[in-house]
Amino acid sequence: MSVQQTHEPVPASRETRPVERDLSLPTKVVTVTTAAIVALVWIPSIGRSLWLDELISTWVIDEGFTTAIGRAQEYQASSPLYFGLLWVWSYIVGTNEVVLRLPSIVCVAAALWHVNGLGRDLGSPLVGKIAVLSMVATPTVAQMGLSARPYALLLLVVVLSVRSLLRWTESGELRDGLTTGVLATAALYLHPFSAFVFVAHLIHLRSAMRAGHGPSGRQVVWVGAVAAVLLVPLLPQLAQIAGRSDVYSYARMPDLEILAIAMVPSSAVVLLLVGFGLSLRSKPPVVESVPRYPTGAPLIVAWAVAAPVLLFLLSRLGGSSVFVQRYYMVAVPGAALLVGLLFTSIANLAARFWLLIALSAVVLFAVVDDHPLNGLEHDWRGAIEQANAVVVPDDTTILFSNGLVESNDPMWLADPEARPYLNSVFSRYPADAPTVALPTIYLPENASLVDDAVAVAAASETDTLVVLFPFVPGATEYLSVLDATITEHGYAHEGERDFRGIRVLLYER
Repeated sequence: MSVQQTHEPVPASRETRPVERDLSLPTKVVTVTTAAIVALVWIPSIGRSLWLDELISTWVIDEGFTTAIGRAQEYQASSPLYFGLLWVWSYIVGTNEVVLRLPSIVCVAAALWHVNGLGRDLGSPLVGKIAVLSMVATPTVAQMGLSARPYALLLLVVVLSVRSLLRWTESGELRDGLTTGVLATAALYLHPFSAFVFVAHLIHLRSAMRAGHGPSGRQVVWVGAVAAVLLVPLLPQLAQIAGRSDVYSYARMPDLEILAIAMVPSSAVVLLLVGFGLSLRSKPPVVESVPRYPTGAPLIVAWAVAAPVLLFLLSRLGGSSVFVQRYYMVAVPGAALLVGLLFTSIANLAARFWLLIALSAVVLFAVVDDHPLNGLEHDWRGAIEQANAVVVPDDTTILFSNGLVESNDPMWLADPEARPYLNSVFSRYPADAPTVALPTIYLPENASLVDDAVAVAAASETDTLVVLFPFVPGATEYLSVLDATITEHGYAHEGERDFRGIRVLLYER
């Protein structure tokens, strides 16, 4: 007769408990930190004044669909796709600040959701959570995610293209390839500089084909042909953008230091903590889960570096700087996923846990202390309301610097057809008096433009001049020159007030 033995469950050993802590509690810590940043920084900023580029968006769409398409083609570096969609949205829902930003908010939320999924597929759930935290704490993502501009939609399309690419190289199915090609084409329609990020796609595709899996060469040719046909309507605008590259160049020429900073995630302390954690490795890494795409790390590295490096080279070799954060924002998910992969490679679970606690605290403090929207906090709404409050009917002229690079060109300032574009800062917040545009920046060679603008305002024989001036680096000298020029025409400075970066100055004759 056999004796049946019963076995009690074996209690979790001390060795397994850190694994549970590593998988559960750190994930909660990252999630709570992400939610805190959204609650403390993102949500309170949704209804703030529209900033310059958003005011241009409202001007583009304020006179009907056909006009919106024409203005987008004429005055915007991106294609009409986003502005056509924005016109449809505003026609249905309205044009207040929150409504205009809602599509971007939805797009960036969807992008974060898919980045979380990518992190899970490429490493583990914790990789995805850390990547989402890194993105939420990145100033450019916060800025563009809360702006009525095409960049949040572009970010979502690029993230979707990466997920589609990974499916294609796994399945080898033509439908996945066509989806990847269509998404890549849509990204180019949203902004031509997104082309640089697709170098990472080509590297991963080539690697998969050389490894003997993924699509066939014939499939790749078919997908490329379809994408090329879809891009044909975009070619005239690409030629126009290339012909006006000097107009779109306003950023500082980048050096290697600027490039290095651009390729570091939102806080340098992230990498410092990761490096410290990596130095604590004392045993093989804990296997938290089996990644769906275990060979995806090279794709993530290429995704993180391709766009910044190629924009850097284009700026340096082309002689006109286009090294602007929002132009290479499409690389942020790659950098964020790379941080997550590096962090979860730390084998010492106790070190990983406490480093993650410190990382979350430092990132939260840094974001709350240095608000990521500070660079976009020009309060045009408040400034124009203040200007209108002091307007004397038929006896006031408003001088304004709009921040547009085109305002430094005498031909633009003198062109009556360009005046609505130069006055686009008043598209959502109308002025109650005639307006005269000033150059955006003051240089000795454009001093005559300042003189001409003040002379036009003074020739109107109005006794009151109101000046709206974005207070940016270099503005102090400009304001001094402007004050002296206005005073020469018989006006006295009566007062001024700041509205988050917009200075309102009052002059009386």
